[in-house]
Order: sequence, then structure tokens, then C-alpha cells
Amino acid sequence: DPARVAAAAPYAREGLTFRHGGFEVPLSPPNGTGTGTGPDLIRAANVLRQYDEDQVAAVWARLCARLSPGGLLVEGTCDEIGRRHVWVALGPEGPRTVT
Repeated sequence: DPARVAAAAPYAREGLTFRHGGFEVPLSPPNGTGTGTGPDLIRAANVLRQYDEDQVAAVWARLCARLSPGGLLVEGTCDEIGRRHVWVALGPEGPRTVT
């Protein structure tokens, strides 16, 4: 959501940036040149519910493979009004935690 990226912008500093992206990672640098590097963190909320259950592990693997070394994928979903959430944190080795 671009509005969330804009709200986070005041907290950006050396080594910490906020970018709006999709599954097309690594993202290009903000100036649009070069190849970019893998992100340290990918947060995906209410995205994978569009996939069949048997496809999710492959999507997780694809996203985790694009992270920087030591990076983390946090993927989750919530109910219709956002009261109840479930999040899974994943690294290249697979799921680490469920919250």
C-alpha cells in the first residue's frame, strides 16, 4: 500500500528504506537504475489467500530465495474486518514461527 510506505518515510535512515513492491523482488534502487539487491524483509498481508493451498510452499520458496542473506519473509492473513491475524515468519530454510 503506497500510503503505508509514505507514512513510514520519516523513519528511513542509512541502511533502512521502505519501498512498495510486489513479488518482483529484488526491487530496483529508488533511482530506477541497476539491478537492486534482495530485501532484508518482505511483508505480505492477505496476498497468498488467492492461491490454492498446494501452491503456497512454492511461492514462499520463491520469495525467500530473493531475500538478502539472513532476510525474513513475514506472510499473513486476517479476517474480513482485521480483528484476527495469523503471521508466519520464514527464512530460506522454511517456516520459523507462527503468531
